[in-house]
Amino acid sequence: MTVVAPAVPAVDLPSGRRHGRLWVSDAPVTDPWLYPACVSRFERTGQWPVLIPVDTRFSSPEARRVLVDWVLADWAVPHPREAEPPRYETDPLADAANTGSVLTGAGGRHGLHRLGLAEVDDPADIPGLLGWGPGGAGAVLRSWQSRFGARLVVLGTQTMVLSVARPPTTMAQAERVAAEHKVFKSETANKRSYASSLVRARRWRLRYA
Repeated sequence: MTVVAPAVPAVDLPSGRRHGRLWVSDAPVTDPWLYPACVSRFERTGQWPVLIPVDTRFSSPEARRVLVDWVLADWAVPHPREAEPPRYETDPLADAANTGSVLTGAGGRHGLHRLGLAEVDDPADIPGLLGWGPGGAGAVLRSWQSRFGARLVVLGTQTMVLSVARPPTTMAQAERVAAEHKVFKSETANKRSYASSLVRARRWRLRYA
């Protein structure tokens, strides 16, 4: 049964359904302004917008400890420290809004997505809310939020896309970030090539299977 959309002030939401603390639109969204509008109201509504690929079905440890235990020890070249954040500032919320706008307003070139609104205090809590990914995923996402201005934008059955307001700017930084990405079992067969792709990349696509 279609239910009334949640109250998001001044945003005309499409019809949708609730799945626990997650509301999901019935149809894919194509309005490039809808996602940014929801981001701008997150502090008032407590509902973070997440784009959900149309084929998706639904079913707190310390970040540093998770990264050390799961990731850094498994890489051929040890990285005993977390990747350092770049020394410049941009607005993570504006960057997330822009990324969501691009993904929904590209005429389907980036795939079709439904709009989800998750009732959370922090976007990093969404994977845990939905039972997605490895345990401790939220702790790692919070660390990336703090260091790189990363924000969750897309969450599918096996994939996640983050906007990145402060991406690594050097190969050394990118290699450490690439090591951390192994938490989500990203495709990193050629480690150096993967790290190179992260230099100044404003979007991270992670895969967990």
